[in-house]
Amino acid sequence: MLVFARIHSRDLIHVIERRGTIETFDQTIVYGVGLLGGSIGLAAKIAKCGGRIIGLGRSELKLKRAVELGAIDAYATSWRGAFELCERAKPTLIIFALPVETNIRALRELWESRSESWFTGRDYVISDVGSVKKGFAHAGDVLSRTTELPENTRVVFVPAHPIAGSDKSGVDYARADLFRNKLTILTPWTTAVERREALDSMRAIPSDFSSMASHSIAGSDIDMIRRVRVFWSKVGARVLETSAEEHDQILARTSHLPNLASVLTMSVVPLDEFLFTGTGFRDVTRLSGSSPEMWVEIYSANRAAVLDALERMEKQIYRWKKFLKDNDSESILNFLHETKKKRDALGS
Repeated sequence: MLVFARIHSRDLIHVIERRGTIETFDQTIVYGVGLLGGSIGLAAKIAKCGGRIIGLGRSELKLKRAVELGAIDAYATSWRGAFELCERAKPTLIIFALPVETNIRALRELWESRSESWFTGRDYVISDVGSVKKGFAHAGDVLSRTTELPENTRVVFVPAHPIAGSDKSGVDYARADLFRNKLTILTPWTTAVERREALDSMRAIPSDFSSMASHSIAGSDIDMIRRVRVFWSKVGARVLETSAEEHDQILARTSHLPNLASVLTMSVVPLDEFLFTGTGFRDVTRLSGSSPEMWVEIYSANRAAVLDALERMEKQIYRWKKFLKDNDSESILNFLHETKKKRDALGS
């Protein structure tokens, strides 16, 4: 049976947690053991919520380094090798921690092997850590609707985005506290419409939770979503849920646009003027030092929402140009006061 998780699980999770012990995972496969993947491994091992951490990647040298740093317990360079390191009877969390578009290609690659003996007969939760959600969520949705899995094999998709990171990359910069007090967003639905339908479906669930097995939303699927929530909570994150569509629209403004603003600021200052820069310039341009390969995938995958965010900024730029042309100090002061109040509300 294959399930693409589309339910609003928060209230139902509370029901399950009141009825039994909170569980997470006894084994986790992390595909891509860099900054985020390595930090997941370190944090999960300390919090004891991921079980045995198996790293998956192409570079054996980098995987051995991850073992040395304690980010993973074992490693493999193929899907088959990774699954052969897992116990068949235990649910397995698979986290794709590669660049956005690469995650989708790797998911499809895995799916092509769904009939292999080393994949069948297991329960899986598939997640990721990409900062653009709609593509990965949509890929999971399409696979779940258009293909079948072998008997006794079950997959629940729970895409995730931990809003944590660094301008550095690689497992050598991984930290066990990277997610502490940082927000992680789960997107079990692709669109806002699906999210509303999920809420309606949740309201229709019988009050007697024991009868869930006969309902269209299986209690075991809710349990897998709950496990992902608890996993991220245990590594120190604050967890919220939304649709992939809503996530991408919001993050275009709160994450992708700030990175672009940093890049554009850096682009207008010539090298021979760096002598005149201070901490303000360094603060504003810090994000421009992030991986170009990673960000070109983000901009491409979320281009519609980023364009919308840019248009919003353009309107503000045109306002400022008019303020300056008119020497309108009062409007400038009011604008600065308004934005300062918003920044103060954000906190340090």
